[in-house]
Amino acid sequence: APATQEDAVRARADERWQALIKSDFARAYEYTTPAYKAIHPAGQYFSARGTAAQWKSATVLNVECPEIDKCVAKVRLVAVLSGVPQAVREVSTVLDETWLREDGQWWYFEKL
Repeated sequence: APATQEDAVRARADERWQALIKSDFARAYEYTTPAYKAIHPAGQYFSARGTAAQWKSATVLNVECPEIDKCVAKVRLVAVLSGVPQAVREVSTVLDETWLREDGQWWYFEKL
């Protein structure tokens, strides 16, 4: 078991991104909050991912938990863009992801 809540969120964020990189959207969907899943069926989640970029890698850089049931994971994402010149095809950015604890489990907060 993870030693801290930061470790737990880091592991869940990494697992979710590895699923997304492999285009395993069914697995990635399972990391969203129960409230999100209650409103958005899996098929809608899959279709919202788009095809403008292919995720190449994701690295959880850091996790901070400003509240007991809320953490923010900083994730460096590298993607390959479709339909752009080779010289600028690969891009990198850092995302802030919100993770919420509900019923003892950490869930990725996807806007409703």
